[in-house]
Amino acid sequence: MPLFKQIVGGSALVLASFATPLLAQSNDSLAPIFRTDQAPTTYVCDGTFRLQVSWMSIDANELISVTLPSSRSPQKNRTLLLPLSQSGSGMRYASDLASFHIKGDQAAFTSI
Repeated sequence: MPLFKQIVGGSALVLASFATPLLAQSNDSLAPIFRTDQAPTTYVCDGTFRLQVSWMSIDANELISVTLPSSRSPQKNRTLLLPLSQSGSGMRYASDLASFHIKGDQAAFTSI
């Protein structure tokens, strides 16, 4: 299971592609159904493998977007959306394809 450490510098250089909220009509007012909670964060394993993670919510559901790099080209990067799941400790986001577990200053990504 690879462990990742957060890169503090440089993560602010990446712009969130989901910065514009979608709006829905709710009781005579527009309510955001999609928002990002912060700028994307980059995690690194062994100094070479990088994951870009963005935290967001759709309606009342928390999830993350994990962008996996492609060795061939940036256009072939793969992005997974992982919803918040139950965890004994820390925060765990998981789907049937992958899981991302954060505890303290470390994170573990597992592809199923």
